[in-house]
Amino acid sequence: MSRQPVSLPVGELKTNARELDLGSAKVWHLPNWGKLTHPQRLAVMRQIATMRGRDPRIAKLVISIFKSYRVAPRDYARQAAALLHWVQNPKNCYYANEAGERLQDPIYTLKVGHADCDDMCLLLTTFFESVRLSWKLVLSGRHKDGQKARYIEGEKVPSDVTWSHVYCMVGTPPFCPNRWYFCEPTVRGVPLGW
Repeated sequence: MSRQPVSLPVGELKTNARELDLGSAKVWHLPNWGKLTHPQRLAVMRQIATMRGRDPRIAKLVISIFKSYRVAPRDYARQAAALLHWVQNPKNCYYANEAGERLQDPIYTLKVGHADCDDMCLLLTTFFESVRLSWKLVLSGRHKDGQKARYIEGEKVPSDVTWSHVYCMVGTPPFCPNRWYFCEPTVRGVPLGW
């Protein structure tokens, strides 16, 4: 049985995205990323994580992570913590800044073993998506007066903010979360819900 290559529909979101030819792995160079609104940027990331979270290879890896961390079925907070810990571990995903803006397919991130904050966030949210844990993307930055600012996907975007980082939140239990935890994938040891 031949497998058709998967093409993420990033171009449908008016990003001027250009797919880079890296064989079967995909990375998108986004020269006009700065022209998109922050909700548009997060929509691009959500689309990638949602689509890739449906890939059975991701679910297989996620279940193996749960088993290696000895997390019981339906222990959703510990499942989320195990996935966060796994992504934070530089042996699995080494944090590195990148020149220009690109978005890596989570499969590519797993293949190369390195990523910046948006790609580590994409990997973690893809993991959450694969087991139906609800998630939201979060931006952090500073107002012009130096005060810290946070934007959680779906809320009103604060004005006059320079955004510098993206991370996420995960909700438990699946389908109807009643508890949300912040997740910082780029710093090893930062606990779930810090």
